This record gives sequence, C-alpha cells and structure tokens, in this order.
Amino acid sequence: MQSWLIENATVVTMDDERRILPNADLGIEGACISGIWPTGQAPPAASRQTLDATGMVVLPGLINAHTHCAMTLLRGYADDMPLMPWLEKRIWPFEAKLRDEDVYWGTLLASPK
Repeated sequence: MQSWLIENATVVTMDDERRILPNADLGIEGACISGIWPTGQAPPAASRQTLDATGMVVLPGLINAHTHCAMTLLRGYADDMPLMPWLEKRIWPFEAKLRDEDVYWGTLLASPK
C-alpha cells in the first residue's frame, strides 16, 4: 500500500465546520486520508513519500452530481428520431412524469455493481 504525506499545504476540509487549515500536512494511506496535522507534526513513517505543497491548496475531489443515470430507463426509446424532436416530443414529456422511485431504480440499473 502506498503512503504519502502532502506537506505545507492549505487543506480545505469537508467536515461539519467546512474548515480551511493553513500550514497543514495531509497523510494518505492507499486510497484513504489517514490524518491531517499542523505542518511538521505528522507522525513519522518509514516508507512514506512526501510532496511539498507550499503555496498550494489540497481540496476534496470535485464531484459532478449532474448525471443521466436514471435515463437508462429510456434506452432505445424513440432512438430513431433526430435530436430536438426526440427531446421535445419523447424525452422531456417522459421525464416530467418520472417519480422519485423511478429515478432510484433507473440509477440503480446504471450502477456498475
């Protein structure tokens, strides 16, 4: 498992207080954050790689919450039409009638697992 320490960064958190931590070190173990400490106070680790982030910001990955997963329910629906008539006459009227439960099941259908 790879281990990293990003040093001397400004860390933007997504904790309940949405804190911004200047002069912080952020530890990573594999794919998980292992800790955040004031610069220079991270516990030592023998095999850890370091990255100097002086003057840089570490922030959570940006997540695009706008998806079309639920539209898996419409696969093949009038797919022989040109785009705008397809949207205006088929897709948008269908979408207007979708319920929360429909979106849930369509999204579940699109999920890889």
